[in-house]
Amino acid sequence: MKHGHTMKVLSVLFLKVVVVVVALSVPVAAIYDRARPWHEATDLLGSYPGGIRICVGLRFHGSVGGTPADSTLLSHEARSFVMFPSVFWLPNIFTVERGGSEGIEVGHSLGDFVWFCVIYASSLAGAWWLLVRRTRA
Repeated sequence: MKHGHTMKVLSVLFLKVVVVVVALSVPVAAIYDRARPWHEATDLLGSYPGGIRICVGLRFHGSVGGTPADSTLLSHEARSFVMFPSVFWLPNIFTVERGGSEGIEVGHSLGDFVWFCVIYASSLAGAWWLLVRRTRA
């Protein structure tokens, strides 16, 4: 019986950590982007309508390629943005990507925006449910 209670406590603790991490990820990404702007992304997004860019996601990946005698560091960077206030009439997430020796690409997706909203709203609801609301005895 004690093992079942421990598993329940650990499961709830895990869920609390997950919802807090997801809920804080967007403000952290936005602050990081304001502190360390990616100027190429800023220039490219300037051609899209919308106003203020708000970073909602970051992705970095590095790997070593080539031969042992001549190795190179290949890096991949991507940032995802919503454009405010145009997100209300053009609900898309704009993703700016640069991978290795490839050029910079900009893409936009309504599907990514819908998934972002579902995941973030679920995280905020979960944070409220697990952390804010009063527990009943």
